[in-house]
Amino acid sequence: MKNASFEILDHPADMGFRAWAPSKEELFETAATAVTSILVDLDDIDESTTVEISVEAEDEDLLLYNWLSEVLFLFDAEGVLLKRFEIKEFMTSGDKLTVVSKAVGQRYSSEKHEIKTYVKAITLHQLQIMRKEENFEAQVYLDI
Repeated sequence: MKNASFEILDHPADMGFRAWAPSKEELFETAATAVTSILVDLDDIDESTTVEISVEAEDEDLLLYNWLSEVLFLFDAEGVLLKRFEIKEFMTSGDKLTVVSKAVGQRYSSEKHEIKTYVKAITLHQLQIMRKEENFEAQVYLDI
């Protein structure tokens, strides 16, 4: 399992996914792609808008939570659907971890983008990053 990818997980009340990748950077990128793919069809998103995303947290699990929450916030608050992500830097400063990234997508259009599943929030329920053999793996559940 060396390539980055994700799968949707069954859950009685929410929806989840498991993402895996050979590096933490690719894991964060893949997890963000998974969130967007749950919202809309990725093939319907053009690459006409670029945004910078920077979030921080006290540990890696919370960093992933904050990162995915920011991706969802950009859709909810600013109407930007993101489909391609590039982690520029992971930094540690004292007790804070920071991820800095660039993301590419386009503004949401109800005429072009059909919402498949509306995601209300990223949850902390069972959210974790694990090291598995040659990959990093994350499990994330979403409030839908």
